Amino acid sequence: MKKGLISPFMVILFAILLGSALLYFFPIKPLPAPDGEYKIGLRILELKMLKKELATDNPDDRRRILIDIWYPAEETSGYEPSYWLREPTYFKAMEGTHDILKLLTQHAGQVRTNSYINAPTKSNSGNGYPVIILLPGTPSLVSLYFNYAEKLASHGYIVVGLEQTYANIAVEFADETVIFDRSTEATLIDRISKAETEDERMQDTFQYPF
Repeated sequence: MKKGLISPFMVILFAILLGSALLYFFPIKPLPAPDGEYKIGLRILELKMLKKELATDNPDDRRRILIDIWYPAEETSGYEPSYWLREPTYFKAMEGTHDILKLLTQHAGQVRTNSYINAPTKSNSGNGYPVIILLPGTPSLVSLYFNYAEKLASHGYIVVGLEQTYANIAVEFADETVIFDRSTEATLIDRISKAETEDERMQDTFQYPF
């Protein structure tokens, strides 16, 4: 009996080389530390509007809004740093609508930031901090401007980032509800429809023995 041309050793060696190559070309590094004097806290809020949602036909629907707030923090030890792009949904939306290879985005979900979730706010002797509203372009994401928000917060600003429901490429809430922007939703539906049509064609082309 002839031995297989590909031995288990070769498979393991190939996996090690591939993994090393991915780490080399796509290293997982935290975002650069901002140059301000303040540590940075981050709070994530979800709000619901009282008025009827105009983007849907459901009369009981109310728009939900996701807000990221960066601020000068008193202390960050003992608090978890936020990831850069927190939700896998963001990658799926970018891959599905902009033809971005999954290989180029999957590592981004492991990138840590300098913002610590729910860290206590640093007191400013009653003077408060100036507030900047961060409103990303359509269909962008607030997370793509993370380094700008951190830089401003490190210099004593509060940055309020508003995820624009039905305008951002994707907004995912704590209960895992995902709302895509209209163009992204239409593109994803179109691609799913085409994939299903192609699958039906393949079934018509081949006869299965079951």
